[in-house]
Parts: sequence; structure tokens; C-alpha cells
Amino acid sequence: MIDATRIGSATMEVLSTQGVNGLTISNIAKALDVRSQTLYYHVASVSDAVNMARGVVMDRIDVGLLEQDPWDEAVAEFAVAYYRAFQPLGQENSVFFMFVITNGQALRAYERFIKRAIEAGVGGQQALQLLLDLEHMTFSTIFEHSTWSSLFSPEAIAREGCEHLESLLKTREQGPEAIERKVYDGALRLARAVLV
Repeated sequence: MIDATRIGSATMEVLSTQGVNGLTISNIAKALDVRSQTLYYHVASVSDAVNMARGVVMDRIDVGLLEQDPWDEAVAEFAVAYYRAFQPLGQENSVFFMFVITNGQALRAYERFIKRAIEAGVGGQQALQLLLDLEHMTFSTIFEHSTWSSLFSPEAIAREGCEHLESLLKTREQGPEAIERKVYDGALRLARAVLV
């Protein structure tokens, strides 16, 4: 049975294996093992499939984290969960900026975030800006750390004798815990800034 979850998962599979340029109805249908015409019964365009993929990713995030106290730490925990959910797609997350958000799970999660921020004493526009800033910080972190492995070839750097570049890139390498700590600390700073 084809449903939004299967289509979203297939869309993510195509993104992971073929990238944004390979994201077509035909390729999503192949990943589902159905004909394109069959998939068109469920989606009108790639935009619909991307929004279903967004729903699959959003399902990985425990929005209940926002209900914890203190609120600023809850925001930081939410940001780390957001990072963990989207991080596996790396640079392919750019697809989520190409289409208008229509996915219900995402919209309800954003609404819950804003509602909780307002309850914590943050003004409405500040709450929206905080949400946008958290998204920007999270995706920037994902893009930054996925770029190093796709932008530079360690073999080419060694072959060309670029010892300074090699040394500097090694010092930038961070494990998952350090990156998540960076997201947590950044989100904590952003949340505390709007509470002042």
C-alpha cells in the first residue's frame, strides 16, 4: 500500500542515493517499485513528495521536548533532536528549501514551538524569529560538516603536498558529540537572548 510515509521514505532514499538532481517522480516511483502513473494518484508533483519526506523526518523529532523546563534548555534539546533528524541527508537537505512547506506534521511542530515560546514569555515575532534562527543554525551546521568530506579529497591534498590545508582540516574534524554540543550551546544562547 502506498501512503505518505512510504512516499516520503522513498523520496529520502532517492535523495540519499541520487541527490537533489535525481529527484524525479520516475525515480521515486522506482524506489517504491511502482509505475510513475501509480505514484501520480498520490502526488501531484515532486513538491508533494518532498513534503511527505519532510513529514518522515519530522516524525523523528520528539516535539514533547519543548514541554520541559527550563524552557531555554528544552529549546536546546529540541534543536539537537532537529539536527539529528535532518543530519543524515547532509547537503541534500537543500531540497527542503526549494518547496513551500505544506506538511501537517511540520506545521504543527512549528506551531507548538511558537506556542510554547509565547507561554515562556517570548513575544510572537521573537518566537517566529527564534524558530527561523534555530533552523538556520541547524542546517548551517549540517551543511558545514557535510561539506568538508565532499569538498576536499584527502588523497589529492596528500598527493599535492598541501600540509597546511591537511592540518587545518584535521583540526576542524569533529565527532558527532562535539557537533551536537555546538548545536545545543548555540540554541541555548539563542533561546536565552529572546528571554532577556
